[in-house]
Amino acid sequence: MEKKAQDIIYASVGEAHVQDKTKKYHNPLLKLYHGRPLCINQNKDVSGCIANGAMCEFRGVKLKPGVSITDFETILIDGYCVICVCVTQIESMVVKMLDGTTGGDEEHLIELKPKTIYASARFPVPCVGPITKKSMRVSRTISFEQFPVNCANARTVHKLQGRSIKNLVVSAWDYTGNWTYVCLSRCTTLRGLFLREPLNPNMTKGMSEEVKSFMKSLRDKKQCKTVHFHGEDL
Repeated sequence: MEKKAQDIIYASVGEAHVQDKTKKYHNPLLKLYHGRPLCINQNKDVSGCIANGAMCEFRGVKLKPGVSITDFETILIDGYCVICVCVTQIESMVVKMLDGTTGGDEEHLIELKPKTIYASARFPVPCVGPITKKSMRVSRTISFEQFPVNCANARTVHKLQGRSIKNLVVSAWDYTGNWTYVCLSRCTTLRGLFLREPLNPNMTKGMSEEVKSFMKSLRDKKQCKTVHFHGEDL
């Protein structure tokens, strides 16, 4: 990839602009810090919960033999000069698994290897003047080496289903179906629940009559007395 095209992609192409044939999104430039939440986007070991959608935290990287910090490049990212390392200089990424753990004090650390990704990227074309949010974007197929993770400081409610979370900030509401319930029920305590905007009670939908009827039938069956027979009674 030419240096100019690479700089444009790093500066203005994020996860939302890069999608492969399986509809998975990939970030050409991972901005990482110790403890950053990550989401694995490939099935490495399903039985061990190292699979698509599993949560983990960034711990560090292992460099390839012969690579040192003097080989790193300093580039301007979001107005800051940041020391960066290329994925081709990295042997593996070390992450702490959050899913599939026993809950003990010992950290479950694993290593992830980079892989080649082929995806369609929508990047801006600087036809006239500087690149802005309104710049025209074109789609091109690109290939690059990257680790199978996405940054997950923020996640959609769809990806939070079935999870229990200590602290949750709700940035926006979706009143479709039972999404409000799914969102609110993720947090373990009210103390850890924060809303950027108030919940509109007029927009929320209660339990449907079909569900109420189904729940009632389950309760009725549970209350039925069980009769035990002995062999001599038959």
